[in-house]
Amino acid sequence: MPSIFRPDPPLVLGILGGVGSGKSRLSSILAEQGLLVLDADREAGRVLASADMRPILEQLFGPEILGPDGPRKDRIAAAIFSDPCLRGRLEEAMHPRIRKILLGEMQRALETGQSVVLDVPLLLEGGLIAHCDRVLYLDVPAGLREARVRDRGMDPEDWRRREAAQAPLADKLAAADKVFDNSGTIEDLRKQVLTWLDEESDLSSR
Repeated sequence: MPSIFRPDPPLVLGILGGVGSGKSRLSSILAEQGLLVLDADREAGRVLASADMRPILEQLFGPEILGPDGPRKDRIAAAIFSDPCLRGRLEEAMHPRIRKILLGEMQRALETGQSVVLDVPLLLEGGLIAHCDRVLYLDVPAGLREARVRDRGMDPEDWRRREAAQAPLADKLAAADKVFDNSGTIEDLRKQVLTWLDEESDLSSR
């Protein structure tokens, strides 16, 4: 599919929002417009399953953390969100690997003139926000976000733990260049995004 959004120079867009705010929904809309979406959660899954992580996982969680199909992700998630120290040690092992992958893919895309979306849960905390030309924030009431993650099968207590492990929403909002209301349908969000992309395209052509 030919790129629709093709500013010169290409842009790096970062996405911020609370857990359940719809970052994947926004990413999918931006991908439709020709942007390359770099998904940190997807890369984290690949890194977690890599051979060089096996001894680290066994050291942190014990040999039982490795099942016949790879790391037992549900057990890892339960452990790290109840133990900040353990979460920090796992992040120390994984984040440099994930960061290297994301930055490499980002650079290759930019060199071809393609704009990039960083869908990174810890965009602000991990420092990758420094690579963003624009930061987008998804505004969704807490009650609606909780209902959405519950519909996806996430326990409300797990949602609260994950939310507490991230930067405060006020800090995320303060770092944003553009705020989208994602309390409605995906079509409502798409209209807002397309209008904003048109504005950005007009600015880049001047």
